[in-house]
Amino acid sequence: RRGAMVKCATAPGVEFTDRAQLNEHYKSEWHRYNLKRKVAGLPPLPKEQFEARKQAALAARAEKEAGIGKLDHVK
Repeated sequence: RRGAMVKCATAPGVEFTDRAQLNEHYKSEWHRYNLKRKVAGLPPLPKEQFEARKQAALAARAEKEAGIGKLDHVK
């Protein structure tokens, strides 16, 4: 099967050229995230949507951590 592309259910729209690329995908945060979505009965996210959610979560976390120690609400 020379030239055959390999697909993975946790990587919608992506075709891997060989088994090594697929194995790298298996090690990714994106793959693990989509596996958790599958267990929860949710559809997998495309890479772009995953990255956008990841960046939003990191920004929210940084914002929350920056606010730790502030006692603006205490007078």
